[in-house]
Amino acid sequence: MDVKLNLIVNKIENSKLKTVEKNLLYRQFVQGIQLIVWPILVKHMPKNILHTLADNPEHLTIESYTSLITRALEGGQAFTEIARNLDTYLVRTNAVLAQAHIV
Repeated sequence: MDVKLNLIVNKIENSKLKTVEKNLLYRQFVQGIQLIVWPILVKHMPKNILHTLADNPEHLTIESYTSLITRALEGGQAFTEIARNLDTYLVRTNAVLAQAHIV
């Protein structure tokens, strides 16, 4: 996955795009990653704790937030799903860059 990510970054950096355009691509790229990762994390978070915090946002702390994410990753299933989906996203992103002649 690191190789695919580095390939995308290098393609963008070495392109003739203006800095503003590169920054826009990076912003869109990061948003895509967030759209992949967060739903998977939420799916694997303990529902009772998630609902309690959603109903009482004043109780949300950095520690409780970190705990939710850590617990979502326990067992490795969420991590496996994230890795699989990110890999697909990186492949598709690379293809889109190629179609846009960013090589």
